[in-house]
Amino acid sequence: MSEGLPERINNRDAPRGEAEGRHGGDGWDGLVSRMDPVPAHVVAAAKASLSWRDPDAELAALVEQHGLAEVRGEHAMLTFESGSLTIEVEVLGRSLAGQIVPPQAARVRLDHGGGDPLWTSADALGRFAFDTVAPGHIRLTCYPETGGAVRTAWTRV
Repeated sequence: MSEGLPERINNRDAPRGEAEGRHGGDGWDGLVSRMDPVPAHVVAAAKASLSWRDPDAELAALVEQHGLAEVRGEHAMLTFESGSLTIEVEVLGRSLAGQIVPPQAARVRLDHGGGDPLWTSADALGRFAFDTVAPGHIRLTCYPETGGAVRTAWTRV
């Protein structure tokens, strides 16, 4: 055994699979995760973030903002534009109402840091609403009946 190293770390004489750990190497695998494990909520958020990806979605950038979306209870108007759609959003307290322009029916997804995404439908006039929006960052994705998905940039509300 090497001087100064605990027997568990210096495992040159251990069977091959045990010495290499899960990912190969010199037996250090798992030491950090045992000493300072990643919190479960961080792992869950990382996994959930991968489910939010839609590489085919067109990005709609924030082009106009009136009011302070960062202050709860404050009225804010946000406008996002992409090449194919404009998404107008009004935030008032914990509610969010929006409209897709040009008007059309669509499924609308609201991603937020508080858990699973929320879904609603926009009517034929492009109107949609979410009654309870948790404070923090949000992102909307519109899935029109015709054409590709359009996603807004992350915005703090």
